[in-house]
Amino acid sequence: MDNALDREHICELLEGRALSDDSMDVTHVRKIREDMERAEARRLQPHFIAAFFLEAFRGLGGTIHEREPKRYEIKHVPALVRSRDRQIGRGLPVLQRYERITFEKELISLPGKPPAAFVCPGQPLLDATLDLVLERHRDLLKRGAMLVDESEGRRSHGVPRLSAQAL
Repeated sequence: MDNALDREHICELLEGRALSDDSMDVTHVRKIREDMERAEARRLQPHFIAAFFLEAFRGLGGTIHEREPKRYEIKHVPALVRSRDRQIGRGLPVLQRYERITFEKELISLPGKPPAAFVCPGQPLLDATLDLVLERHRDLLKRGAMLVDESEGRRSHGVPRLSAQAL
């Protein structure tokens, strides 16, 4: 009876008679859930990838036109992008043209419309574009950024007050 309420003894009994030895307590389950929620929040959202790609691709001389909502046509991929893909190529080659591309899985296949290439991290067109942008702007990225809070008003000489130093 003395050991009947001993917490360590009860835990030993449970572990010894458990059907499985890989059980998790509530705190461990909660930690895993929080980690998964953080990972989901950090996941690159399609609209961020689309905004980056559209701007970067145009900056490299590409032309891209929206044909259906969130689905685009590229009539000609610049030689610079195709050449970079050949240098770093890790999979399928970058094509000279794309009838449709999209950044959202649900929009790859639409009834009565041509199938779209899914542009996401790891896709050759995005990877080649990203590599060129990094090469061109690496020095700016290394310098960091200056954050300005324009809502706090302006100093007397017309320069916004800084809310953070160079990152």
